[in-house]
Amino acid sequence: MAVDVPSGTTPDHTADPDAPARFLTWGRVGVVLAVVSTVGLWGYAFLWPQPVFGKLDDTTFPVAAEGVCAPVRSAVNALPRANESVDHVDRAATIDLATNQLDALLLRLDPLPRGNEKSARSIGEWLEDWRIYVANRRDYANRLRTDKSARFYVAQSDRDRRGITDAIDRFANTNKMPSCATMPDIA
Repeated sequence: MAVDVPSGTTPDHTADPDAPARFLTWGRVGVVLAVVSTVGLWGYAFLWPQPVFGKLDDTTFPVAAEGVCAPVRSAVNALPRANESVDHVDRAATIDLATNQLDALLLRLDPLPRGNEKSARSIGEWLEDWRIYVANRRDYANRLRTDKSARFYVAQSDRDRRGITDAIDRFANTNKMPSCATMPDIA
């Protein structure tokens, strides 16, 4: 059977003018799956409640701790700033005064009720971070007395490998104890 093809064109053996158009193609299926997956992922991230790392179940400790920390924060903030110090020895003495306030703070925080076992463990770890931070401050003040260019270094947290101040501040802020975050006096 001979096909009559107009000159300058080639016959199209795949096109059937009577065949219905294909709506569902692999490309369209892939695009739809990608859109549905993306929308589902963002919906889960924003609408599904996520647990907050470090959030205490019992608010007894945070409420009591905020009341203990607030006056200490005020006392430390009232001390002279670094740029108000006569020299590095004077600055070290001021850091010691603030750090003495923090030692006393830890003594007052330690006996506060800690709630359930999980909360008690988290609070204990947080207080241990504070003790490490206080030791870092003592070390800095001691080095500063003999070296005016000494720098303040903080230890890393064993739990997240970030600076110990990040762990202390995150726990304090997560549990609504802003006065119990690290003091801004060393800058």
